[in-house]
Amino acid sequence: MTWGVILDRDGTINKAPPTGDYLCDPTQVQLLPGVDRGIAALNSAGAVVVVATNQRGVALGRCAPGDVDAVNAEIARKLRSSGARVDGWYVCPHDLNSCECRKPADGLVRQAIADHGLEPSNSWIVGDRDIDVQAGESAGLNAILIGGGDIDQSPRARELSVAYANDLESAVEVILCRLSGTTRE
Repeated sequence: MTWGVILDRDGTINKAPPTGDYLCDPTQVQLLPGVDRGIAALNSAGAVVVVATNQRGVALGRCAPGDVDAVNAEIARKLRSSGARVDGWYVCPHDLNSCECRKPADGLVRQAIADHGLEPSNSWIVGDRDIDVQAGESAGLNAILIGGGDIDQSPRARELSVAYANDLESAVEVILCRLSGTTRE
């Protein structure tokens, strides 16, 4: 049985740009603390690690698709230099309410599950916003919201069975503990 972790990008792996801005320049990529260690731990545990990210800046003409690819490549390069890897990248470049792939819809997540043969009930989504949790749970994944996110502002998200963690590295600890059947101290 193949298991995996689907990660949000901005605010989960790298520092998110200010609200209304978009990360289009790879020289601006800043990994969040512990992300490399967390992803490397997932890699070592045999998880498939993929990223599913909304990139509305493309639809708005603020970023070119190649800009998003360059940012993703820079993140991958930085992770590789620390011994971590991402096995796949899934990007929604569309505007709000115009597709089935943009989170909170589950199109990107379902595509990643299909492409990598993941067992949803034994896999996870980790993100910093309720839309990440909603997309993952809709596809049958376990979910972890990191950094407090915006869960309190979403009535739908409050109904979801979500775990919480301070950051990606802590979320990975929760995942690995649950998979091994141990409890987190």
